[in-house]
Amino acid sequence: MQFYAWDVVGEITFDQNFGMMENMGDTQGVISEIHTANNNMARLGLLQELQKPYRILEKLIFGGHPMARVVKYITS
Repeated sequence: MQFYAWDVVGEITFDQNFGMMENMGDTQGVISEIHTANNNMARLGLLQELQKPYRILEKLIFGGHPMARVVKYITS
């Protein structure tokens, strides 16, 4: 059901689906990436003094924007 919803949102928003139903899953890891980002934002919302150090470490460890995979997926 979740993959169908993603394809519908893609059709409505970008006039093309994301192909999750055809591929029988999230082949790019976008859903798990968003889930992880939401969990991180929830934690950082409670511990606001850790936001800046977390962002710096995140760039050093992961090498860029935390949602880069999602942005690339949507814009391609």
